[in-house]
Amino acid sequence: MKCYFKTDCKVLLQQIGGAGTNEVRNYQKNNAPLIPVTTDTGKNILHYNEKKTVLLDSTSAVGWTNFYRQDDVSATVYFYLDKPTDNLPALQPQALRVAALKPVK
Repeated sequence: MKCYFKTDCKVLLQQIGGAGTNEVRNYQKNNAPLIPVTTDTGKNILHYNEKKTVLLDSTSAVGWTNFYRQDDVSATVYFYLDKPTDNLPALQPQALRVAALKPVK
């Protein structure tokens, strides 16, 4: 079976993170863009409203908390040619490749 990069490539990004509830609480205090989804207390699993941010405070149950993340992402693609070749274009200078990038604030 032949696979073709232009038609058979599928990319999935995981947007879920997880950490101890106290760590997630600290992330929220530092304004990390996240939305808690569940907390596993070891006895039960608490489900939060996924459509709005729930602030975990000192009265929140403690355990392992999963959350939706909002990160900048990048991707690397590996592909294999069906025969050796060296006719690829030269890599552009770094200044040209990064000209449109904006610094993270």
